[in-house]
Amino acid sequence: MSERRLNRGERASLAAYRELAIARPTAFRNPDPAGVVIILENEERCCAETGIRERLRADGLPVEWAEAGLFYEDRWLWMVRDVVRFPDGEFGTYHRIVLKGGEQGVIVIPVYDGRIVLLRHFRHGARGWSIEVPRGAPESGTDTDELARIELGEECGGRVESLAHVGCINSNSGLITVSMQVYVASLESFGAPNVGEGIVATYLVSPAELEEWIGSGKVTDANTIAGFALARIRGLL
Repeated sequence: MSERRLNRGERASLAAYRELAIARPTAFRNPDPAGVVIILENEERCCAETGIRERLRADGLPVEWAEAGLFYEDRWLWMVRDVVRFPDGEFGTYHRIVLKGGEQGVIVIPVYDGRIVLLRHFRHGARGWSIEVPRGAPESGTDTDELARIELGEECGGRVESLAHVGCINSNSGLITVSMQVYVASLESFGAPNVGEGIVATYLVSPAELEEWIGSGKVTDANTIAGFALARIRGLL
């Protein structure tokens, strides 16, 4: 963020944070004053940071952890620390990831010949293999219907015959500013898994078999479980 022009004496991370709040206002909204409120007004934020610093100092922790700011950026995301007011009136901080592609990702349950296509996917964060349905992060300028089709093509060579929107879930609402739109896709065909994305196998299972795999702990991916449950409730599987 060193290329940004700053006001004299202002932290680069705070200047970048303010610019992001202006550019992506929906990621910094305060829809309910009774909830956890992001403090954007300068005077209240400075007062809050002062109190948080004192608590950190008393605990022997770095006082800079009290500061609001944008502390990491790459081509995919921003990571911010918000200064917030909790419902009981206390001040604190919260970290969040704001994805550059937007705020609407997808979970897609592919169905071929009456059975669900599952992928064996290595997940970097968990450092292990996961059996799951395709999903995708937001992409700028791409609506979720098209994103669902793109993800199916990229992850398992899926060709879509029809696509049904099921609903929306929030799979990591404490950290990431993204909602996941859930789809059931009827496939004309599918192909080899995308090894380049860490996907090494596909499985065809009935809805009843997927229930068994979830119950036995063979499938633990939250997006898959929630998306499957929502589709079952809506009578689409």
